[in-house]
Amino acid sequence: MAKNTFGTRPNSRPAGRGSRAKSQFWASLDRFTHWLVGEENSWASNNFWRIAWVSLLMGVYIYFNLRAESLVRRIQSSRLILDEKRSQATVLRADFDKSGRQSEIMKRVADLGLTNGTTPPHKLIIDRGEP
Repeated sequence: MAKNTFGTRPNSRPAGRGSRAKSQFWASLDRFTHWLVGEENSWASNNFWRIAWVSLLMGVYIYFNLRAESLVRRIQSSRLILDEKRSQATVLRADFDKSGRQSEIMKRVADLGLTNGTTPPHKLIIDRGEP
């Protein structure tokens, strides 16, 4: 059997500029929060990130509420436009149905001299030679 030669785990990332830059970033952020809330106010300093998180959530909530209200207003205006178009379509359909009646057609073709037929049409009988 082979001998396990695993000793110490090699460093996956050398301690260079990346880790130092991150620590400097967090340190400067910590200094900023202490400057913002003050050194003597330890409660606000300790809970600054929670307060910031809740404030962000409140901002998102307000944003989505405003978007929802504007969507409701747009839906209501679209509903009014739809009702208007529906009534126009009903009027056009009624006009079309009225213009297709025989009495209306007779009124329009009377100027051409055409009249309604008074005699029934001739019946055509075809003898197919079937017994």
